[in-house]
Amino acid sequence: FIMNQKSIQCIVGDESFLIQEHVDQLRHQYADHACEMIETANLEQLRSLATMPSLFHASRFICIKNPWFFFQAISDKELAEIIALLDAINPDQTKCCFYILGKTLDQRKKAVKAIKKAASFVEYKSYKDWEQGKVMQWIKERFAKYQINLTDDALLAFEQIGGTNLSVLANEI
Repeated sequence: FIMNQKSIQCIVGDESFLIQEHVDQLRHQYADHACEMIETANLEQLRSLATMPSLFHASRFICIKNPWFFFQAISDKELAEIIALLDAINPDQTKCCFYILGKTLDQRKKAVKAIKKAASFVEYKSYKDWEQGKVMQWIKERFAKYQINLTDDALLAFEQIGGTNLSVLANEI
């Protein structure tokens, strides 16, 4: 995954394995950046992190898990702080990732609307029980990374082991 022109990325969906894998790949991609993994922070702390240069690195990668402002009603003052935070991010120095595990976003919320203007969004939806073909394609692609071709019987066996749970399937692979 290569981050596009926007220095802010939102990764959302109910497929936690693919979301976590995406976040891990971003961490690897920005390994030369000062890395901040945050579970809870207020807007002032986030803005400080986003604008303060790192002492030991030329750039910073900030990754925020399940940020509260995506799910709660916010005041106009908090909205202004979020917009100021987004505006303060210098794309040459700071990359930012918001990732939301297992929750859906209410697209009508003020914070979501504001962030959608400044960020790129990637959504990972889990496969449904009837999407066996898509799961099998995912298994094939996963094995192809290791240059292994599966027979149809082996492919069916793997699909039966894990069903649509990509975490279980990836573990088995």
